Amino acid sequence: MALQGPIPVTFAMVFPHGCYIVGEVEPVKDFDASANSRFVQARDKQPAELGLAGRGHGRRPDP
Repeated sequence: MALQGPIPVTFAMVFPHGCYIVGEVEPVKDFDASANSRFVQARDKQPAELGLAGRGHGRRPDP
């Protein structure tokens, strides 16, 4: 049986020891809604929050 819809994953499941953002955080472009000179920021489908992207690293557990 194939999956239907998004897979529910929490932040704690992916990063059980936390996460650090490295560098800049920038808005995600909605390519379908944006025009040549008009930038439209993408939104999440479920909570309808604005989409942001950044580079991150998972934190390692303390020894």
